[in-house]
Amino acid sequence: MSLTLCFETTSFAQGAKLPDLHARLTELYEVSTSARLYGDEFFKCEDIYGIPFDGKTELADWMYDNSTGNNVGERKLLTQLIDRTPSMESSEYQTFCAEVGSGSSSQQVALVFLRIPHQQYALHVTTIHELIIAHRHYLINCPDIESFLEEVKLCFTNLFFHDNVADSLKTLSKPFEDYKYEIIRHLTALNDQFPFVVQQNPKQKMGVVLKAFQSLTQIAASMEGVGNKSSAAKRFEFEFKDADGTPVKIICEPHTKFELDMKQRFDRLYFFQGLPEIEEGKILIAHIGKHL
Repeated sequence: MSLTLCFETTSFAQGAKLPDLHARLTELYEVSTSARLYGDEFFKCEDIYGIPFDGKTELADWMYDNSTGNNVGERKLLTQLIDRTPSMESSEYQTFCAEVGSGSSSQQVALVFLRIPHQQYALHVTTIHELIIAHRHYLINCPDIESFLEEVKLCFTNLFFHDNVADSLKTLSKPFEDYKYEIIRHLTALNDQFPFVVQQNPKQKMGVVLKAFQSLTQIAASMEGVGNKSSAAKRFEFEFKDADGTPVKIICEPHTKFELDMKQRFDRLYFFQGLPEIEEGKILIAHIGKHL
């Protein structure tokens, strides 16, 4: 699922005066490189060359003025960012900005800024992390389980998905389409907040960690009930591989509980908190579907 990205023209105004200009341009270059690896399209408005970049000096003049020998690194980065990016006309750019401003999930567009805006939204990108957030915004558009699972690997870099997840999603009590938003909500919380909760509760049992996670995210989470513990090993055992490719059996007992139509359902997301020697310590997602 690719995005269409465009540099936000006015964010380049007086860019030469940024104290961290080289760092910001380097970061934008990394965003541009990552976006293209993700299959995203990248554009600029043709008007960007006329933006006053240093006092009254337009961006194009600043980029190509080599008379002083100053800012060589910055000029090179700008040339790589701007000149190598296809242009769109002013009218097309205005329409593009309006689509981003609407926040609609249908067009799959986002703006990339040099100057970090005072008010920043999900479709305003200044870093690679924010590029990932923009991709998350459009996850809801994935038409089927297969495309969804391809995209979540990009959107949630702290998570590793077992091959079983594809089949388990077909066991949900309602169609996958009905559950997409709730699944994204749970994956976002696990990716972004669960590692923080673990750090804040060192040496605590997982039940305590899950209570803290539930308190922070308002997502119900627990271990298996006491009455069902005897069969937990068999029901929650999944095979992963360590760094050497050796199979390792992991009991993925911790789980979150889905809600739909303001009611808690019996569907679950089963996971394991991670081990350094397995998938670089990522949280292991084993099953998203019916209660095991």
